[in-house]
Amino acid sequence: MRSNCMKIKGSILPLALILLAMLTLLAINSLATAVSNARLLRALAAYDEASRYATIATENALHYAANNPAALPDTANVQLQLDSMNFVNGNAIAAIEFVANDTHCPLLAPLRATRDHFKIDATGTSDKAGVVRHSQGFFICRELCAAPPCTGVFTAPQRSYWHTD
Repeated sequence: MRSNCMKIKGSILPLALILLAMLTLLAINSLATAVSNARLLRALAAYDEASRYATIATENALHYAANNPAALPDTANVQLQLDSMNFVNGNAIAAIEFVANDTHCPLLAPLRATRDHFKIDATGTSDKAGVVRHSQGFFICRELCAAPPCTGVFTAPQRSYWHTD
């Protein structure tokens, strides 16, 4: 009986070592998960920051288009590059490109008008390596006229589509 009891007492040490090894593996796995989550949160924050900067650049370009419709490009493959905007933690840049035009503009009916379609390409970059590209389509209607009493009416930019990379 005594030898049987000694065998049981001797098995506690290997059992304790196995349990300690399992707890160590669990702790290492928890630490790896925490580090992975921290990296993911930093990447999401960088993406969010860059997206915010690209949105600001897009809004700035739309504001420019609303205030300077005559300065917008009127032929394809010509880009109006807007000034780069610098922020505390990144920067943004936008360009306006002419896409196409048509003669259907219900906003200025019954006047003869053309509808010019444009695309804004904006890129926001955060200092944490986040980069986001936005494409915003819009159109502006303008009155077609060759002689007075034509006033050359322009409409405000009307958003048509939105795309994010």
